[in-house]
Amino acid sequence: MLNIFQAIHQTLRLLEGQFQVIVMEHADLDHPDFGPYVAQRWRYDNNQALIPAEWIEEEAD
Repeated sequence: MLNIFQAIHQTLRLLEGQFQVIVMEHADLDHPDFGPYVAQRWRYDNNQALIPAEWIEEEAD
């Protein structure tokens, strides 16, 4: 996983801000090439998920 994010990071540096990448992944790597660019950490346990819990309906049996 780290190799993928490092490749994205290196490519974006070469493009000098002319391209944006939005990554939707559960990885939360503690690495200087990754961590500083995380804009939001969505989690269900603090009700900050990408899809709020109140939007999800319970499945019927």
